Amino acid sequence: MSADRDIKKIFLRKLGRRTAGRPELRWSHYTENNLKSMSIYRWMKKAEDRPVLAVILKEALVELQGL
Repeated sequence: MSADRDIKKIFLRKLGRRTAGRPELRWSHYTENNLKSMSIYRWMKKAEDRPVLAVILKEALVELQGL
């Protein structure tokens, strides 16, 4: 997805005014934290390669089924 598309801009940053206090965590923050706990880094770059993404998703599914 090109960087100038509106949906990409919305995904990468939050639009609008910020509220007082600690910033809210977005979906991407939770995803990054979960993937880091599985020792998977640079997930956005890896997600561009479909076969690599399929392997990551299978690993995550195995991890979830083990819980």
